[in-house]
Amino acid sequence: MVIEDVLTVIKSIKQAPMYPKPGSKVKNLLNSSRKRFEVMVKIPKPGKKQLKGLKAAARHIFYIGRNGELNIEDENGVLYGNPKEFKDVIRNWKQSGMPWESESKTSINLVLSVPGKHVSHDILKEVAREFGKEIFNEYHYVFATHDDSDNNHIHFCINNRNFVTEQNFHPNKYDLQNMRECFAEKLRERGIECSATRRYQRGLYDRNNKPYEEYQEERKEKWKKARPYRFINFLVQEKDNGVEYDSIEKMARLVEEKRVHKDDIFHISKVLYAKGLKKESNLFKKVAKQHEIEKLEKEKEKLGAKILSSEELKADIKELQKIFEKHNEESCSQYLDNLLSMIDENMKQEIKKLHTKEQELQLGNNKKR
Repeated sequence: MVIEDVLTVIKSIKQAPMYPKPGSKVKNLLNSSRKRFEVMVKIPKPGKKQLKGLKAAARHIFYIGRNGELNIEDENGVLYGNPKEFKDVIRNWKQSGMPWESESKTSINLVLSVPGKHVSHDILKEVAREFGKEIFNEYHYVFATHDDSDNNHIHFCINNRNFVTEQNFHPNKYDLQNMRECFAEKLRERGIECSATRRYQRGLYDRNNKPYEEYQEERKEKWKKARPYRFINFLVQEKDNGVEYDSIEKMARLVEEKRVHKDDIFHISKVLYAKGLKKESNLFKKVAKQHEIEKLEKEKEKLGAKILSSEELKADIKELQKIFEKHNEESCSQYLDNLLSMIDENMKQEIKKLHTKEQELQLGNNKKR
């Protein structure tokens, strides 16, 4: 019994060949760099009714067969060309144990697509046969090829219960990517150069084909908006539990423990005041003032260090000027004069910024008094 259990586990691991051929990933990257078209494999969104069980599978079988206008083919290569024969497929699946109605999904609807009319209807059928045998060799399925839209595509309807291991198969995004690579490999075997790379491999990080920098900026903005409300919710829960933070020291310690961003403190105090936590909002404002004063002191220290380094730099430049004047290098000495004036202007601007910040803080304190 132990050996049989081990064999069933091995078979369940190999229930779908999620292992692309060696070298296929390199070919995908090469074809992507050469701007070859990307193949698509997806599970379409369910309809409004969101049916499950054999009822949903029957509906999809009739859809892909266009109610008998198109032939559908099963895993054994048997063709079904009219509604009566479609019902035979449904009957067979019912005998295999699929319930008519179910709370969980019992079938998978899969679409394999190529852009435009790059691939003919006959080649797509050959690819669909080999793809089905390789990926779903232990599952009952039917497929049909459609060329009545802008993009030629294949529809699969798969009974997701493995008839060998009797386990259900629910594909994730990695399984779909491996299916894409298999689909692209089958097309390349027939001389159709294509690729199946992921977005990040093409330098894209969003479904709207946005570059990495824009994607990161959007994520940062979303995070900034959501960041303060986590702390607010925590503080409200603490208040409900009877825990109070009634001093500046306690509030400042809590801000450090929860790693609240200093720039969010004023916004948090406003939201707390709107929620009726007036004491906490006033404490938050005081903590923010302390933070501003500390920040200003640090900026003063940095500015003092900059001024010292600029004075040393100016002394070195003046020595260079003397050397250039001795050798009658007027253009170089003029350049050094301009450099000195630029250093002085930058220092003046930074000192002005610090003075304005100090005045703003003093005005805020005077208004409160």
